[in-house]
Amino acid sequence: MFPLLDTPTHHSSAATWVDSIATPQTANTSRSRRSLPQLAHLAQASSTYLTSAVLHLRDGLTSEQRLAAQNRAENIHLVTQRLRDATRVEEWRAAARELDILEGNEAWKMDNESSEFDAPLIQARLDLLNEARASGDIRRMLYLVRTSLSRGLGGMGNVELYQHSHVGTKDLIESYIDATIETIQKLARTDERALPAGLVTKDIMEQVVLARQAFGRSALLLSGGATLGMYHIGVLKALFEEKLLPRIISGASAGSIVCSVLCTRTDEEIPEVLRGFPHGNLAVFEEQDREEGALEHVARLLTQGAWIDIKHLTQVMQELLGDMTFQEAYNRTRRILNICVSPSSIYELPRLLNYITSPNVLIWSAVAASCSVPFVFSSAHILAKNPVTGEHSPWNPTPLRWIDGSVDNDLPMTSLAEMFNPLPTLRLQAKLAPRARPRSVHPPRQVRSPAPPARPGAVGRAAEYLQ
Repeated sequence: MFPLLDTPTHHSSAATWVDSIATPQTANTSRSRRSLPQLAHLAQASSTYLTSAVLHLRDGLTSEQRLAAQNRAENIHLVTQRLRDATRVEEWRAAARELDILEGNEAWKMDNESSEFDAPLIQARLDLLNEARASGDIRRMLYLVRTSLSRGLGGMGNVELYQHSHVGTKDLIESYIDATIETIQKLARTDERALPAGLVTKDIMEQVVLARQAFGRSALLLSGGATLGMYHIGVLKALFEEKLLPRIISGASAGSIVCSVLCTRTDEEIPEVLRGFPHGNLAVFEEQDREEGALEHVARLLTQGAWIDIKHLTQVMQELLGDMTFQEAYNRTRRILNICVSPSSIYELPRLLNYITSPNVLIWSAVAASCSVPFVFSSAHILAKNPVTGEHSPWNPTPLRWIDGSVDNDLPMTSLAEMFNPLPTLRLQAKLAPRARPRSVHPPRQVRSPAPPARPGAVGRAAEYLQ
């Protein structure tokens, strides 16, 4: 028989018996508790391994390579944001170079194996320039500059060469351009006493001028675009600060406002003008202290065919330009100002006004005519100044009126080519309906030329413009 457990004499042995029964279960529980973290770690490691294996099968990268790619993508995003937020050319260029390194574009620049240009030909010309400059052979350098200077040498003007990277192009092309510049500078700085027999400084000057004439000069064309045309100011500021502003500048409509102010100022005056121009008096639609009502606008539209009185525009331009003519502006700044105007009649042709075609025309009157958008401003007369008496009179003896230059001749490339042979032309367009959208650097873009616009009547042309 089993002993009674509640008797005092058997209490100690009963406790020992109970402990002997409970001890194995407690030990198992303790071991289970100690193994739970190990199981969790094993499950996490298995999950990480499976995830890494799946990702490796998908992209072929190891975990280290994948982490490096993620860091690179983050850096590209940050640098791209810096590129977009840059306010000065130096900031933009530094960000663009860093982005080219991150995206691997530097390797493309160093690779001369390409069907997009003739690398051996450019290398050969580069070697000739370097050899002539190193030997100090003035006649050889002059010959190379005079006969070999070409914008399209070896296809280096191919547009696809400038769509693979954010800044610059093939290193070989940039080396050739640098060598050409250094050669011309060496010719210009050579003392006349160091010239070979039979050569004088005047001969070198004449040959370089002829080379420039054959090479062609750059021209900047500013389109219209209403108030969006003020964006031209930032582009002009960047070009001026980089000493890349062309001497030949054309403007139509709003573009004529910007280019006329720039081309009537000297290099010393331009920085201050660019800083203050956007904040000056640009109340071309109505007086600053008086706002016209809708009834006044409607009455003017019905009686004069214009929504806004052009006198506000002419007043602003007179304040900005004074009574300066195209010839006076050219004599003062040596810049060639061109302003496009369109005839209000369908029987006349558009004109390009400059110091050659209209030397005595008042610039402010040409700008007012070029900005006379049909049904917005009334058509305007173009006035000329008598160079002797200073009196103002109509430029055209017939009662001809002119309207917005963007209607017929927004970008006068043909007219400029006939008079000044500009190559190439830099075209800045600011339109209410943009003609171009931002595109990525890769792949190379396909450039499509727009179809030539038709030339309907005045109402049709105005409707086409306002679209």
